[in-house]
Order: sequence, then C-alpha cells, then structure tokens
Amino acid sequence: MGAAGGGDPNPAGEDLARIETLAVLAQPLIWAGMGRRFPWALIGLEAEARIGWGIVAVLVLVFAMPAARWLCSTAERHEAVRRYAVILVLLCPLLTAGFDFLSSRQFARFGYAPAGPLLALDAAVLLGLALWVRSPGSPGQGVILAALAAAAHRLGSVLLYPLDPRRSDMFEVIEKAARVFAAGGEPYVETLSQGLKYLPGTFLSHVPAVLLGIDPRIPGALILLGIGLALARSLRRAAAPRLGQASLAELLTMLVLLNPYHAFRHDLYFDAFLALTAAVFFLAARGVPTRLGLVSMGVLVGLALATRQWAWVYGPFALLAVAAAPASRRGLSGRLGVAAGIAALVAAAIAVPFFLQDPPAFRRALFAFVGENFSEACLGVAGLAAALGIARLLPLLQAVVCVAGFGRALRRPGAAIATGWLVWAAVVMLSPFLENYFYLSLGFAAAASAVGGVRVIERT
Repeated sequence: MGAAGGGDPNPAGEDLARIETLAVLAQPLIWAGMGRRFPWALIGLEAEARIGWGIVAVLVLVFAMPAARWLCSTAERHEAVRRYAVILVLLCPLLTAGFDFLSSRQFARFGYAPAGPLLALDAAVLLGLALWVRSPGSPGQGVILAALAAAAHRLGSVLLYPLDPRRSDMFEVIEKAARVFAAGGEPYVETLSQGLKYLPGTFLSHVPAVLLGIDPRIPGALILLGIGLALARSLRRAAAPRLGQASLAELLTMLVLLNPYHAFRHDLYFDAFLALTAAVFFLAARGVPTRLGLVSMGVLVGLALATRQWAWVYGPFALLAVAAAPASRRGLSGRLGVAAGIAALVAAAIAVPFFLQDPPAFRRALFAFVGENFSEACLGVAGLAAALGIARLLPLLQAVVCVAGFGRALRRPGAAIATGWLVWAAVVMLSPFLENYFYLSLGFAAAASAVGGVRVIERT
C-alpha cells in the first residue's frame, strides 16, 4: 500500500482501498443493530441505545475517513486490518447461530420451527471456514464457500421460518402488488391503502416467484448465490495469487455474504437491487472505457433508479465514473450526458406506465416516508437528532452532502465511485427514517467495488 496524501500516484486506488477498509471495520456495527428493539430492549436500554448510536454515528462521520487513511498508509497496518477481517469471518457463523436460536424462540408464535437444522449448518460452515483459513487456496475459493453457505442458510430459513405478515409485513404487500400486475391490474391503485411504498422495480422483481407459485425468498437465495459466484470468478481472474493468505477484497466479500444480521433478516425483499448495485459498483470500479461499458452502466443505473431510492444517491457517481473511464477530460460531459440519458430512458420506461395509471397514488407511494422521523436502535443520527429537536435539519444535511460530494467527484472523476459510496453512507447515517438493513446494500457495493478494482488497489 502506498502512502496516503495529496501526492498519491494512484488516487483512485487509494480511495477504493479506504472504502474497502471502512467496510470491513464497519461490519460489527451492522451486526449489532439486529432489530427494532433487540438486543437493547432485553436489558431496558432501548431509548438510550438510539442516543448512543447517534453519538457513534457522529464519530464515524467525523473520524472514519482519517482512520481509513491511517490504516492504509503502511503495509503493516493494512495487514492488521486483514487479520482483523479473518477473525470477523470466523465469528460470522457463531453469531448467525445465536441469531437463529433467538429467531426460533422469539418468533415461535409465527410458526417458526426449532433452529436445529440451521444450527447444524452454522457448525458446518464454521468448520469449513476454519479449514479455509488454514489453506485458502486460489483467489475466490473463500467467496464460493461463503456464497454457498449464505444461499443454503436462506433456503433453510424458507423451510423452517414461514413468512408471516406480523414479522414480514413487507412481503405481503409486495406479493399483492406483483399478483395485481401479473393479472393485468394497477398495483398502486389497488394496493396503496395496504401500504405499497416501493418503486415499481421492487415488486416487478417478484413477479416470477408469483407466477411460479414459490416462496419469494427462494429466488432471493439464488440471486445471493449468483452475486457471490460472479465475484469469486472475477477474483480468480484478477487477483494476484498470495501464498497462504486471502486478499482483503476476498475477506470483505465473504463478510458481506456471511453477515449474521443478513441471515437473521431472511425476509428482506430487495435481492434484485443488491445484484444491480453490485454490478454497478463493480463496473464503475473496474472502469470500462468502451461504448458498450457506457451503455451497460446506463441500463444498470436506470434499472436501479426504478427499483430503490438509494440508486438516486449513488447513480450520478456511477455514471460519472464510467464516463471518466477513458481517463481523458475531453468529451467527459458528452459521455456523461449519454450515460445519464440512457439511465433516464430505462427508468422512465419502467416507472412512467405506473405513474400514468394514477399519478396521485404513485406520488403518495413514492414519498410515503418523507417527513417521517423513525430510527431503529442502529447506527444513525436520527434518534440523537430527535432528542435534540433538530431532526428537521437532517434532509438539508443530506442534500448538502450529495451536492458537495458530487462537486468533489467532478474535480476527481477517477475516484467518483469511491466518493459516491462515502456520500451514500453519510446519507444513510443522516436519514430521518432509518432501518438497519439499509446498510446491507452498502456492504454489497463496497465488496463489488473492492473486487472490481482489485488490480487498481494492488497498484497503490
């Protein structure tokens, strides 16, 4: 790793390395925010936890990037982060087992079966990871193991833990919207009163499961497996073999796939968005200086824009990154305009037909959470801001971060995707309405950018 600073010979690689490091360090913070009330309500500290998380979030916003620069400044510190990541990887199945046991006990009233089979799977995964740590093999093998384990756990959860609207309320309305669409109806008109608060790409991604009559978590498990296998293949092709050790990019990808909190939230609904986000950040970090790359990024960003609002934050940065891939400022604005135009056309092709069915219903669904102030007991400033009476200022701060971040990216377009990730992370932490699972998408983005930019990072 090269020394950080204004004289970086490879600023894009330095920024990607810092994102990689930050994403590894942040994993335990995501694990700890496991639900609306747990574990803090168990010890009577639910309200205090929201304040505490707010203080932690402020510290992260102020000191995270300087800490990442310091950790990336020498090979010794980078190696310490890598060893820390290995420890976290081994902790994943242990914590997952704890979450599995808690799920089966806490939600038994919803028909959840005893967690014995999942606990056996967790033990097998731990054994497999221990053997892998002793002999990692070629690049990507650890990611394959993690992807298989994550998909198997999701499928096991499908068998043992039925979807119940008292816990999985999101899936009930999303499935209803997908059924309405499949039958030729108007999803926003017919389901808005039941809580349809998602962009059309979200429920459209579940239409295949509805048509096949299968549990919607099954395609999600296959998507998760596909993401892991694709990143493993890229690592095998791009990473220089290291005798007896895995790269930090591989360890980060394993942490994201094996995330105990993600396993706990087997009922989440946006796996298609995770795949789109991973593809966007992978291509942006790798750099695709061709017309096909420009078109591909425009299409991917357009699909993401029509699927989940977080793409509205990172989309401009991804488009700028691919437009700047030829490493020449000449024609940059034209390439950016073409990519943005393609993204807008793709997003409009998906969203506009639903808007035309009933514009007021579409707008109410789209902006359902605007003005709301709610936060789980997880990393974010919403609880602290509410206690201080300044929660109304958070959307303004989010806007300032986005504008300032994009201005910085325009000055350093080669590092645009890393800047976009940082802006997105800050926007999530500053969100007045915050759920812990918002951070899962950031993890997949960081892992994909680390794998996509592994050659760039290794040259720093």
